[in-house]
Amino acid sequence: MLSNLAAFPQIHSSPLVKRQVVANYSLLYEVQGSDTELAPYMLCAHMDVVPANAANWHHPPFAGQVVDGEIWGRGAIDAKDILMGIMEALEYRLEQGDLPRRGIFLAFGHDEEITGRDGAAYMSSSVVAEMLTALAPEVQIVMSTTPLEESTEMRRFLSRDPHIDPMIRTTTTVTRIHGGIKDNVVPAEAYAYVNHRVHPSQSVAEGEQVTAGVVP
Repeated sequence: MLSNLAAFPQIHSSPLVKRQVVANYSLLYEVQGSDTELAPYMLCAHMDVVPANAANWHHPPFAGQVVDGEIWGRGAIDAKDILMGIMEALEYRLEQGDLPRRGIFLAFGHDEEITGRDGAAYMSSSVVAEMLTALAPEVQIVMSTTPLEESTEMRRFLSRDPHIDPMIRTTTTVTRIHGGIKDNVVPAEAYAYVNHRVHPSQSVAEGEQVTAGVVP
């Protein structure tokens, strides 16, 4: 996606921007700020997508066609819209000579859909650790509560929107079910994959407890 450096000429020619390839495919950009006393921040997105069956699409899933003002493509809203928005915004700022005061890291992973063990894991263990140390070397940074978590009324209001509701809670979905191999034979075994998207306010263990309460 970003292998063609000509796509963002300002970014890829600026002396303020360093580009690093991580684990062969992930990309890490470091944008130098004018005030080196300020700790940097990070903007993230992922470049990979899940497979797509073209037969189930009105338009080819990997053609990136614009139809009636809408982009049709696998990953257009997960999270290539975020990735392109970040790059377009930085390209525009550099083009206008609007240089950032605070340094910026842009972290674009290639394996988010398969747990991010290579790209995201490396960046979190190295770059993020350095950033947190710069921000608060003596303090453990833990977001245990937020205004959203403490406001039942706010959560109730947001949960009415079907697009926002999944973002404010842990979601659980059965994504794959496997059984037998013949229509007229009882399967020797059956199993299913359950996907948890754990909300930051909860732990992985709490998500597993939900499944344990449903599946004996």
